Amino acid sequence: MTGRIGAPPRPDEREVERRRRLAHRRRNKILMITAYVSAACLVLISGAGTWIYFKLNGNIKSIAAAPHASGVQAAGTNAAGQRPVNVLIMGSDTRAGKNGTVVGGGLKDSAGYGHSDTTMLMHISADHQHATVMSIPRDTVTQLPACAGGRLGQINAAYSAGGPTCARTMVETLTHIYIDHMIIIDFNGFVKMVDAIGGVPVCVPTAINDTIGHIKLKAGSYVVHGTAALDYVREREALGDGGDRSRITRQHAFISSMIKKMESNGVLLNPATLLSLADAATKTITVDTGLNSVGKLMSFANSIKAIQPSKIKFFTVKTQNYPVTMPNYATWKMQLALVHPDADAEFAALAQDAAVDTSTKSASPKPKAAVASGKGITVNVFNGTTIQGLGGRVATALRTHHYTVPAATTASSTAHTTTIVEYAPGQYAHAKTLAKLFAGAQLKSMSGTGIDLVIGTDQASGVVAGGPAKAPTTITNARSATVSACTGLTSGD
Repeated sequence: MTGRIGAPPRPDEREVERRRRLAHRRRNKILMITAYVSAACLVLISGAGTWIYFKLNGNIKSIAAAPHASGVQAAGTNAAGQRPVNVLIMGSDTRAGKNGTVVGGGLKDSAGYGHSDTTMLMHISADHQHATVMSIPRDTVTQLPACAGGRLGQINAAYSAGGPTCARTMVETLTHIYIDHMIIIDFNGFVKMVDAIGGVPVCVPTAINDTIGHIKLKAGSYVVHGTAALDYVREREALGDGGDRSRITRQHAFISSMIKKMESNGVLLNPATLLSLADAATKTITVDTGLNSVGKLMSFANSIKAIQPSKIKFFTVKTQNYPVTMPNYATWKMQLALVHPDADAEFAALAQDAAVDTSTKSASPKPKAAVASGKGITVNVFNGTTIQGLGGRVATALRTHHYTVPAATTASSTAHTTTIVEYAPGQYAHAKTLAKLFAGAQLKSMSGTGIDLVIGTDQASGVVAGGPAKAPTTITNARSATVSACTGLTSGD
């Protein structure tokens, strides 16, 4: 027996190793870099010396700052003074540089910026314990912002027309969600990051021989590397519904699988692997100025390190095949359109940081008094501004407070700066209750019947007092990052 009498017992060697691994894993999490491969997944890197720090810092490319979309405001804070963070993640299909080598040339319209082949909005809750990732199909047709010509078109056209800042304007205009950060990755970056972690486990329901996309994958569960991984997330012709929605579900499954791979000790405890991943990530992502240094990335990563895979949810905004009743059906009949009011409710939930489970707290400041129910009250909503979709967002928010609201329409004038609640004889009490939801709203009597709500630019956020207490079931029941990679791959989210 060795050691002096009275000395504390030596811990079991296995326990020492367990503690060492745990401590090393925690250190690695402090130096997390957020990057997304076609979507959203957390990349963990190890501690690095000064030389490595500056090497990684020099890798990072950034986007110049630009104004946010008109009328979009950042969310408020919760009781603890925390606020949610929204990150726009885009995968570019550009063939510029090495990207053409990875996937082949062609697609002349994918030169330069290319399109935002993948568009995901990651919402980090104010308590920084949950993340909700919303995908917007690239085939979704909507009114494009001025930076993309102000015409009807697919949402991914905004990126090709004006780059990342125009794409951010497009998403903010569409969702009215304030975007704090942007991350863009291209085909070559995707391949390098997958290879850096030694490949990603996937599930392929049936063998694929896509002669259109030139993609071949065997059936089964196995680990894909490099271009095979890229083929897996890009395939749309031979799997699922042959469209974007089922492809997005497969991308969600891939990201979840990648998160699990990076959470494994094989990645976290291997400095060479982590450094390779960090080098690949910082070389191949483009970020906004708020994330354009290793220090900023580390600070952001540290703020979200408590988010567990079980608290990450993925869903696709509610869409439908482009309806024959909508404008230019002959042009867009192969594309998608948003489903209202479902999509409005999903956008509102993220904008107002609605709870995705019972432990999530709303970011919006709590009202001093409980918001009165609108049950039994019918309100006609008119958008008195030029802000696209504002009337619909307000109508959706009012329905969460049990008001009966027909479809919102455009007011006779779109120059209203102040919100007005107009009420017919006998409706004053109800109008007064409604007005409490809109700070500074004016009450005004009118002839006729019922209550009319004319939204002004003072309510540009579209957020009513109180906000929704809970997100729609499409979000609360969304795919968790812990779900098997083989689950639900034949249909869209």
